[in-house]
Amino acid sequence: MNLGLDERRVLITGASKGIGKAIAFELVEEGARIAICARGESDLEATRAELEERSGRSVFARRCDVTNPDDIITTIAAVVEHFNGLDILINNAGSAHPGRFETLQDDDWRNDIDTKLMSQIRCIRAALPALRSSNHPRIVNVNAIYARYPDPAFIASSVNRASCLSLSKALALELGREQILVNSVNRRHAPMGRYSPAAIARGDERVLPQQSGVKRDTAPTRWERRRGLRTRCLPRLSSSDVHHWRIDRR
Repeated sequence: MNLGLDERRVLITGASKGIGKAIAFELVEEGARIAICARGESDLEATRAELEERSGRSVFARRCDVTNPDDIITTIAAVVEHFNGLDILINNAGSAHPGRFETLQDDDWRNDIDTKLMSQIRCIRAALPALRSSNHPRIVNVNAIYARYPDPAFIASSVNRASCLSLSKALALELGREQILVNSVNRRHAPMGRYSPAAIARGDERVLPQQSGVKRDTAPTRWERRRGLRTRCLPRLSSSDVHHWRIDRR
C-alpha cells in the first residue's frame, strides 16, 4: 500500500511497544523517516534495532518521559534538529488506569491526566513551530473508545479520554485554518501483555489488568451490551469514532 508518506518526518510517542510500535513499523515500511520515544530505554533501543533491521533505514530514538515537560521540549527539539523539521506528530503515549470513583485518590487522577491529556497538550505546543513550517503538517492523537463510551471501572481514563477528544476537536477547528490536519483515533482495547492471558483465551478481552486488584463484580448490563461496551460486542467503528476534521483556508 502506498499512503504517500515517503520521506515524511514522523515522531511517535510511546513507541517502544504495543500500538506505538505497530504504528512505527507501518510507517517505516511506507518510507517515512521515523523518530520514536518512550520511557523504557531498553525496550526503546530494541524497537529501534528491529525497525532498522526491517526497513534498512536509520531510526531516531530518544528516551522521553511525557509527564516531564522538560523531557518533551528537549526531545522534540532534538527530533526537529535531526530531521531538519517535522511533518507528523503522533501522540500515542499513555494507557488506561483502572479504578472506580471511590477507589481513586487525587494523585491517581493527576497521574492519568498528566500521562495522556497534558502530554498531548505539551507535545503539540512544542511541535507546533516545526509543524507550521511543514508542507504536510499532521497531528494524530491516539485516544480510546472510553472517550465516547465511559466505563465506571476505568473512570479516570474515561473522563481523561473525553477531554482528549475535546482537545482534538478544538485544535482541529483552530489549526485547520493553518492547514494543519488534526485527527483523534478512538481505538478499542488492544491486549498488550497487561491483560490476563486466561481471560483473553476465554474471549473476555475486557478483563482488567491482574496487578490492579480491581474486579468487575457484575456482568455487563443490558444497556452496556446494547451500547457495545464489551470489547467483543463493540460494533464496527463508525466515522464518528475516528474523527477527522479540517477547516479549509478562507
